[in-house]
Amino acid sequence: MERNLRECLHIYGKNIGLSLNGVRIYAKQIFNALSFLKSKHIIHADFKPDNILVQSDNKHLKISDFGSALY
Repeated sequence: MERNLRECLHIYGKNIGLSLNGVRIYAKQIFNALSFLKSKHIIHADFKPDNILVQSDNKHLKISDFGSALY
C-alpha cells in the first residue's frame, strides 16, 4: 500500500475535498470492513485515517494496525 487515508486526503482533497463518488467508494469499503469485523466480534480499538491504507490505484482500502484489537 502506497499511503494512508490521511495522506491521500491531504494530497487529493486539499482545498477542494474529494469528489462525491470518491467518498461513496471509500465509505462503502469502510462500512463493509466494519461490518465484517463486527460479524467476527473484533474491536479494532484504534480506527483512524492513519490506519486505513489506500492502494496505489486510489480505489481500494485496507484496514491496518490490529495491535490493540480485541475480541
